[in-house]
Amino acid sequence: MSWTVAATGDAVPVVGAARCPGGGIPGGGDANSSSGGSGGGGGGGDGDGGSRTGPGTAVVPDDIAFVPVEAGAPATPCRAPPPPVSLTWEDLTFTVPAVRGRAASTDHGVGGDDRSGKTTLLNLLAGRLPAAPGITSASGTVRVNGSPRDESTFKQLAGYVVQESSLFAHLTVRETLTFSARLRLPSSLTAEEVNKRVDAVLSEMGLSPSVAATRIGGPFERGISGGERKRVTIGVELVTDPSILFLDEPTTGLDAFNALAMMGTLRRLASSGRSVVATIHQPRSAIYAMVDTLLLLAAGRVAYYGPATGAVAHFARLGFQCPPRFNPADFFIDLTAVPSAPAAAATAATARIRHLAGHAHANGASLLQATGSKGTASAADGEVDGGSSRAAGNATHAAGRRRPAWPLEFRILLGRATRLMVRERRANSIRAFQTIVFATVLSLIWLNQGRDADLAGVSGILFVLLINQSMVGTFSVIFVFPLERAIIFWERAAGTYRISAYYVAKVLCESPRTLLYNTFFSIILYWCVGLRASASAFLFFILTLWTTTMTAEALALSISIAAPSPAAAVALSPPAVIVSLLFGGFFIQGARIPDWLGWLRWVSFVHYAFGALTRNQAPDGEGAINGLSRWGNLGALAGLMVVFRVGGYVALRTLRAPRFDRSV
Repeated sequence: MSWTVAATGDAVPVVGAARCPGGGIPGGGDANSSSGGSGGGGGGGDGDGGSRTGPGTAVVPDDIAFVPVEAGAPATPCRAPPPPVSLTWEDLTFTVPAVRGRAASTDHGVGGDDRSGKTTLLNLLAGRLPAAPGITSASGTVRVNGSPRDESTFKQLAGYVVQESSLFAHLTVRETLTFSARLRLPSSLTAEEVNKRVDAVLSEMGLSPSVAATRIGGPFERGISGGERKRVTIGVELVTDPSILFLDEPTTGLDAFNALAMMGTLRRLASSGRSVVATIHQPRSAIYAMVDTLLLLAAGRVAYYGPATGAVAHFARLGFQCPPRFNPADFFIDLTAVPSAPAAAATAATARIRHLAGHAHANGASLLQATGSKGTASAADGEVDGGSSRAAGNATHAAGRRRPAWPLEFRILLGRATRLMVRERRANSIRAFQTIVFATVLSLIWLNQGRDADLAGVSGILFVLLINQSMVGTFSVIFVFPLERAIIFWERAAGTYRISAYYVAKVLCESPRTLLYNTFFSIILYWCVGLRASASAFLFFILTLWTTTMTAEALALSISIAAPSPAAAVALSPPAVIVSLLFGGFFIQGARIPDWLGWLRWVSFVHYAFGALTRNQAPDGEGAINGLSRWGNLGALAGLMVVFRVGGYVALRTLRAPRFDRSV
């Protein structure tokens, strides 16, 4: 079965403010705000929301927080305001199989439980709803300034802050914002102008110079606090000066004090001329006090719609008295929640919700009549609607944010990747230690055996070192890239850069480091074992080990990208390398391989690496595992590396591309 969740709203808040003499907007003062309907209702200021239902349709709006302008908020320097945006939606419907909605939705932020659908509605409005053909479906119309939403333009006008922020741990706060600004702002801006924009965002988000110079941090490195991390995530979107900012539960994971401070920050952002739309989960009482109009829903039914200050009295009249000195938001969520067990409690909750819903519509209708039926918003300098002049202004504003050219994107991304690689001190130290230890142990085991023995005497060490380098290359990727994949996904979703520029920069950045480790490994092992004493043979040995490690990294990266999850990548990568080792020419000779499996040795990168090393040690062809020369084997090995690299790029571009539902 499926349940259709429909939401219809008239306007998202458009926030205006008193203008500076030069045309900018101050951060506080006599600012006005207006909030429109959220998922079927919600109104405050000069706007309102509407709720319309049809037969068989459950109206389940969501917890959308429309952050108002607060008079007296700390002022920020005057700046040219972003073009105002009017976002409207009609007959918005989202269908999922066998879902039960329970939610509380308001103008300024009261949320429901984890299954209330807050994020779903926010994603529908922001154009970030993950596509799931055949599983979920969405319909309706979302308009920007009266015109159907154009995704490419809207992406440049709006910012989206995810609930679980993903940032590079080894970059400082300032570097994080600077890289975002350089990639997303017009390339015509000078470095000084970009730095000024970053300084403005740091000031706007309340991030001090000491915090700006601190690294983000992660599980193994101490960094900024959780509240500061949330502010940095918002700042990454603010560098483009968006007209509308969507935030998915910005207070989640914060303590009560930092959650309130975060909401205060969002209020100041709204006062600077932006529209701010956020979902709120279980707000504290001080945050609930910011709410103007409350739309409370439960199990797909409207339980209350009206002024937030009158909600407690409304439920008291129905026989549900909020305890003294009790957070109204907690009381409402407890009142409208439907427990999954026991059955008797679920039945009682369902009956209670029907009772609440039966007394909610008259209250909502009276509020709609009081606030008007049209979703327009009035700013301090006049009425703001979806007129053509504003649409033209938005188009011009978006056109001015054209992405930098590919070479510039590549240079910026290469600089970022290099900085991250150099600062990975823990990983670099472990790999350096690993290189020295393995090279020393193998050298002691096969010490001087290459000086007197023939190829058969040293073939074991040649293959063992290939096993070592293959595994080192594989595990250096599968335990690192998954941490980066989430960041890349959201950066691509925001249109930050071309994926080709990122991929090429990543590959080229890591190549010198791999060459350095292989050179150290070869210097220790080659002469201790006593392999062929020739400068050209030694250099070819280094080149072969480097290409082998790079090929193993390419294979692991392509699997990590194509795999549906990091756990799957960890499970699939080692077997792929082991298959290549089995058909590498040491364990199983070519004549003993069954015909139906013989093709595997020709796609085994270890087969060509082992062939290149044996030819390098015995130029006369003694013990050769195939008919190729040493350079022929190396060329085939490099060819497989290119194939794996291209496969990884194709997988990143197609399988891991952000896919959003464009039916709305």
